[in-house]
Amino acid sequence: MKKLLTIALMMTAMTGAAIAQTATVQVIHNSPDPAAAMVDVYINDEIAIPDFEFLNATPVIELPAETELVIGVAPGNSAGPEDIIATFPVTLMDGESYVVMATGVLDGSLPGNPDGEDTAFTLKVFAPQTSSAMTGEVEALVYHGSPSAPTVDVQVPGVGVLVDDLTYGMFDGYLTAPAVDLVLEITPGGDNDTVVAAFEAPLSLLDGLGVVVFAAGFFGDYPHLPEFGLYVALPDGTVVTLHPSSVATEVTNWSDVKSQF
Repeated sequence: MKKLLTIALMMTAMTGAAIAQTATVQVIHNSPDPAAAMVDVYINDEIAIPDFEFLNATPVIELPAETELVIGVAPGNSAGPEDIIATFPVTLMDGESYVVMATGVLDGSLPGNPDGEDTAFTLKVFAPQTSSAMTGEVEALVYHGSPSAPTVDVQVPGVGVLVDDLTYGMFDGYLTAPAVDLVLEITPGGDNDTVVAAFEAPLSLLDGLGVVVFAAGFFGDYPHLPEFGLYVALPDGTVVTLHPSSVATEVTNWSDVKSQF
């Protein structure tokens, strides 16, 4: 990301010494609230990620471990830490790797969750994060980040259900998938005959990577709000949009693909 500050330099300026204990973190902005379309992220009142936009991600970066860090979120183009509107104290473990998902909404009047899940703005953390996979495979961590969407399943036509009963605000552990092009179908949890959305997943382009696949936006007819979609965050901070699909991708032998899951 162009405006991402070098975290190591920032912390050196704060402490005046090298950091001995560190953890790695990837931060993903997945709050569809228009009021949070762009935010500034502070760490211990020092600007760390300025002008961080919705559907953007940082690369995997190093942060100090075994000491409390206070992550503050402020509106984009903030004047300083006095503009912080939400804080989240965290202590990272030395040598651990994390995915941090900024999720939920600031405005409680926005469409809520049909299952009654809390959609207030927060940070969701998953560990361990992985950036790589075996050749010919993709390691995919799945996150349900659409506040107005119910519990869902994710399936591949001809293969079966890959993610079962994933509720809003939850991660599903890493799934090892073959690096082939697939179609991902979204269905209500427990009703795999009702496909509500389908997306092309060009996993052949992600060979050997560990990625985060996340649902974002509002599910339903909300023309003035970010719409529902699936996205993939790569370890270098690139976010790939998965395009809608109306037909399943053809592969030579679905039984061979199925055996690889």
